[in-house]
Amino acid sequence: MNICVEHADPASDAGDISRLIGVCRAERRTVLNAYTPEEEAEYLRSLGPRDAVFVAIVDGEFAGFAGVAARWTYTDRCRHCAEIGTWVTPSHRGKGVGRALWESGVLPWCREKGFTHVGAAVMAHNTGSIAFYEHLGFTEARTDPELGLVMRIEVTEDTLMPLYNRVMYSEGGPHPPYLKD
Repeated sequence: MNICVEHADPASDAGDISRLIGVCRAERRTVLNAYTPEEEAEYLRSLGPRDAVFVAIVDGEFAGFAGVAARWTYTDRCRHCAEIGTWVTPSHRGKGVGRALWESGVLPWCREKGFTHVGAAVMAHNTGSIAFYEHLGFTEARTDPELGLVMRIEVTEDTLMPLYNRVMYSEGGPHPPYLKD
């Protein structure tokens, strides 16, 4: 299985992202609103300089996406905080797609943009997602009555440097994997 992670393209990825959000909403796995492909494309075009959406392609097929958004952009006091989310198609869950999105997209992006505290809101009944984030090193920060479980991780030298080095310096690196041509 070949997993390629790249920045989402509004023209070619918005439809797949929109459909996957619809699937996850039907499964009660996300609180994201459902948007049309056109609305999703507009969102992708409007991302700020510290925000990103990455897609995973497995053997030429859309397999999932992950988003990174700066939190509380109205103040520089929280410049180090980001919110992330990961969505994987049902047929690709448990096959390393989420981890590839994290290792090749989200993690290098967070480090490059200076995010040292990263949060993820996970619905409390979504045990697969909770296990996924815990496997990455996230811990429960609190339980929000509306969102469900809120998890966080600190992107520090102690917690993630070994993973970062393995990803960034593999295959003759250094290289930021999310900038593949």
